[in-house]
Amino acid sequence: MTQQPSSLCVYPMRIQPGEDILNVLQNFVLTNDLKAAFIVTCVGSVKRVKLRFATNSEGKEEISDIVKNLEICSLVGTVSKDGCHIHGTFGDVKGVTVSGHVMGNIEVQTTVEIVIGNADGYQFRREFDHRTGFKELVVGPSKPKI
Repeated sequence: MTQQPSSLCVYPMRIQPGEDILNVLQNFVLTNDLKAAFIVTCVGSVKRVKLRFATNSEGKEEISDIVKNLEICSLVGTVSKDGCHIHGTFGDVKGVTVSGHVMGNIEVQTTVEIVIGNADGYQFRREFDHRTGFKELVVGPSKPKI
């Protein structure tokens, strides 16, 4: 697989208390017509998050809706018009962390400072992959604006 270098545009923003991070990101990408968006950096706190954990030894997934104040230790992933693929690590008041695939319900507690990047010249799509059972990332050239 050969990829060409891309210029990078960045969009710093603050997400307010009570807002859902995934909804804000999805709306921002659609409103600004970003074709290949991803999270560059993110800090802040949430009061709830729904996570899916890695498949266990029996092949089952566990999903947990965590409702408590947590610091964002890491939030990474891609955002496209077809949806987000974001993983996060969150720390509680004792420094104990939990991490997984962010499914939703990621509600800001005090603030979230986030920088979104967009790789010009590329387009991120998500298509169902029968091998994994999930909508997976497909990277292609962006179509020129008419």
